[in-house]
Amino acid sequence: AAAGAAAPAPQAGGGNAVALAAPAAETTPAPPASSTTLARAAPRPAKPARARAPAVAANVAPAVNVVRNGRRAQVGTALAGGFEAFQAGRHEEAERLYGEALALDPVNRDALLGLGAVAVRRGDQERAARMYTALLQRYPRDPVALAALAGLPESGDARGRESELKVLLRANPQSAELHFALGRLYSDEQRWAQAQAAFFEAHRHDVANPDYLFNLAVSLDHLGKRGLAGRYYREALSAAERRAASFDRTAARQRLAALAAAGAP
Repeated sequence: AAAGAAAPAPQAGGGNAVALAAPAAETTPAPPASSTTLARAAPRPAKPARARAPAVAANVAPAVNVVRNGRRAQVGTALAGGFEAFQAGRHEEAERLYGEALALDPVNRDALLGLGAVAVRRGDQERAARMYTALLQRYPRDPVALAALAGLPESGDARGRESELKVLLRANPQSAELHFALGRLYSDEQRWAQAQAAFFEAHRHDVANPDYLFNLAVSLDHLGKRGLAGRYYREALSAAERRAASFDRTAARQRLAALAAAGAP
């Protein structure tokens, strides 16, 4: 999720914006009731649902310019292994390897981000907050950690978080993680036009991130732009074959089928 969430896109940013109409009346069949996890993956007629794709951790990159000797080499090896395991969805292995790196270098940025990412994927919000807070104690304005922390539940009032994210974005306009965190905040409040713009900006800065693609699709779906939504659902599923993703692929496929049945291109 990770970020560089640049394909032609449907809204704010990069000269590829297109105006979005007001939400259209829902005519697409809802996904089967058994798809309870679709509540954050695809809209329903009466009360559309949103995707919940934390994914900020997909940007956690292992150190690349590591001197291949002594402790630094060990740290680099552990980081590289942790990142590979995380991308493959092997979270227990990733946590172990990032932990090894952190034991060797207690203030290592990539290790702390990696452990926070694993905790988010496992739903351990408390541990994730500890990792990101520890990182911010060393790097107080780190945009990835700030975006991740802002996206955690109970991280402050929505208006305060929105203001904070906008301030951070002025200083870090190319941070996909910050745009994504802002999009999630807007989607929590059903502000779908703003969410769509923020998710597109996240996607624009990390075009291969499957969670950014997926949430962009969900926001377009809520806005009644079902043809574009279908396109980005498909791209999200394709990207998820190459990179770890948080969204429910089954739910995404079901939504695509519903859109196709309703005649969406």
